[in-house]
Amino acid sequence: MSIDYRQEAKDAIDRRDYVSAWNYYTQALIESPKDLALWCNRALVGLNAGFPELTLIDSKRVVFLSLEKGKSMGNDINLQNLVYKARYRLGLAAEKLGLPFLAAREFDLLDTFNSKKNFGNIFEESCHQKKIDMTETYLRQQIILKREYEKRNTKIQISGIGKGWYKFTGNYPWDNRQNERISASMLQKIQAKLDVASDNKLKAVIIRSETDNPKLQLGIKTKQDVPHLTILFEEDPFISIHNRYNLRCDYCINKLSPTAREPGIPLKFPCKNQNCKEVFCNPRCYKKAMELYHRPLCGKDISKIIELSKREIGGLNHHALFLLKLFAIAKERNINPLDIEEIKHFMRLKTNPLFLEGHLVWDPEYESIYNNILSILDITMYDLQYDFWIFITLMNMIGANVFGRTFTDQAAEEKLSSIYPLCALMNHSCCDFVVPQYILPEPSNTVHNLIQDYERRRKRYHRKGYQSYRITLVTHRNLKKGEEIFYPYTQYSNSKPRRHESLLRNFGFMCHCNQCKKESGRYRGKPIAWFLYFPGDERGKNLVELEN
Repeated sequence: MSIDYRQEAKDAIDRRDYVSAWNYYTQALIESPKDLALWCNRALVGLNAGFPELTLIDSKRVVFLSLEKGKSMGNDINLQNLVYKARYRLGLAAEKLGLPFLAAREFDLLDTFNSKKNFGNIFEESCHQKKIDMTETYLRQQIILKREYEKRNTKIQISGIGKGWYKFTGNYPWDNRQNERISASMLQKIQAKLDVASDNKLKAVIIRSETDNPKLQLGIKTKQDVPHLTILFEEDPFISIHNRYNLRCDYCINKLSPTAREPGIPLKFPCKNQNCKEVFCNPRCYKKAMELYHRPLCGKDISKIIELSKREIGGLNHHALFLLKLFAIAKERNINPLDIEEIKHFMRLKTNPLFLEGHLVWDPEYESIYNNILSILDITMYDLQYDFWIFITLMNMIGANVFGRTFTDQAAEEKLSSIYPLCALMNHSCCDFVVPQYILPEPSNTVHNLIQDYERRRKRYHRKGYQSYRITLVTHRNLKKGEEIFYPYTQYSNSKPRRHESLLRNFGFMCHCNQCKKESGRYRGKPIAWFLYFPGDERGKNLVELEN
């Protein structure tokens, strides 16, 4: 007996169980992916469930589907009603995200549209007033944020004009993968890889935290006593990215020579497809890239993603290339991107009430990145295996699990980043940590600290052809059996308030290690002037100078 998902969704709405209704509409959309009414209804329950960022995309899907119908929409009053409702919900979603410009634009369009069509005045008064309120809010936001940005001692948090706010608690309620990451089967898979990488020195464990949420986290402990200056384990990146300021292998990000061989720098090895702009070190890197992610990307124009990766977008700008590669891997394997085996155990960045009052910055460019990725990979926006909530979840997973390095010269700031599935298991501490070393052919200020065994390995890898961003973890003191292995997620030499700000911003938690307990001072975040984003909200007015 088949389930009537539409009726189940309606029953859930009557119970005000909007999450269940969202799930039922999703199941119905799997069967009918181009049903405007289903998308419109899911936009509504997403809004009521507290996910305006998802309503934003679902509403636009209705609009795009209506455009596909072309002239047939002109005489279809039911279709016109659906589009009208979808745009209204789009305006409400923008309003709830603190995007007054986008909301004002939608309500203005609806106000004009309603004056020409007869919809029984269902939203006429609401649209007209909302247009006025949102326009006033946006104009006030432009003036005040620009002025506050130029001050050296502003009292408010500056998000940037055109940016809003959203909440992400680590996962959407219908996503159970957070529980899977601490399952016995997951630990078994991780341990098999860790035994090889650490030469059986380390074990993956579940750590109970008294201060963080969720309370159970993964971690790494020693299986035996480990002496000072011992290589704990080595790991090659799963994937790496660079923001294209220099010529590098697009698989291992090794620096390349464009025309002639230079000492220590390989000549670029182009893709066999003459229309493809990705380059590699050698046939080995080309083959590995092809097997992992390159096939769906080969010959595609990714210039817009590269451009976005060079801009400051909510602190996650250069991760756009990671998202592109991960979606490409998922397409190659024909799976949901969140089911990529190498990253399923990752923790997710989540909002914390101690930072930005429990919100994350919402940038409309996220939508542009998502749409560009789908377009590049020839994925329809109605394919729920690559739904927008998956993109948002993946974006927050990447933000909390990337190891990066930055090179700055007079021309630009070059960012190199990699994802290491095993290194991601290590929890943070400001004091008791191992020392990571990258095996890079480029000069490093850590070279003089390398132990002899590590130097020998470096030379051997250089001769054989190696993953140029391999990471090696070296102990900086004697470790006892059963000790947890930590890694500093932020610059440990910074003051306690600066360390805590970085941790809250990038990972969503506060550190309570011994070092933090000893040091004085604490992070004090600047408040958000909510009245600049939401009409009728008075919070923050006392923090800025208002024009008479």
